[in-house]
Amino acid sequence: MTAHELYGRESAIRIVEDLVGTGATGGGALMVRGQAGVGKSSILAAARARADARGMGVLSTTGVYSEMDLPFAGLHQLLQPLLADIPGLPALQRDALEGAFGMSDGVAPELFLIALATLELLADAGSRTPVLVIAEDVQWLDPSTSEVLAFVARRVSLEPIVLLAAIRDGWASALGTADLRELRLDPLAIYTMRVDGGDRRLVTRARRSLGALDWQPVR
Repeated sequence: MTAHELYGRESAIRIVEDLVGTGATGGGALMVRGQAGVGKSSILAAARARADARGMGVLSTTGVYSEMDLPFAGLHQLLQPLLADIPGLPALQRDALEGAFGMSDGVAPELFLIALATLELLADAGSRTPVLVIAEDVQWLDPSTSEVLAFVARRVSLEPIVLLAAIRDGWASALGTADLRELRLDPLAIYTMRVDGGDRRLVTRARRSLGALDWQPVR
């Protein structure tokens, strides 16, 4: 996806693409915020496309309303590609993360050690190839995962890790209140267009790019 394929979001696309471009030399974190249907997922998709084009690794998790009460469900989804690296972690971090994921019979996991283990796994992966971490629908991530990702987001500036998250307006989340750099997406201005004949295809394409917004052509 390129900026010209997402109408009215060229500036936002440039911001996330520039952030992804920093992954090779140092990381960063950004929260995309806006109402439902405003285009947050499209912005994340553009970031993923840029990361893929640069040969970066991409790890992602998506909040699911039905899993909000399952501790570390979102984190497990995010780290699935790195589970084989857990045995190489320092013992305390390894035991904590394995306990969180039900991979051992250890004591109740300590959140701080789980967050450290997550950062260690991501940094190790980033040492092989820069990593883009995507967290979508943060408002529905379980609180434990949000806490861990907030911890990571505040510590990626010196690592080859870029963390990009998106949250819906009106929802509370530890990651949403982590004082990250923020990209605010407001509804696009919609202009009434008169179309007929061959122009109808262009308007249909524009309407698809604008997303779930109320739009009606003039008849």
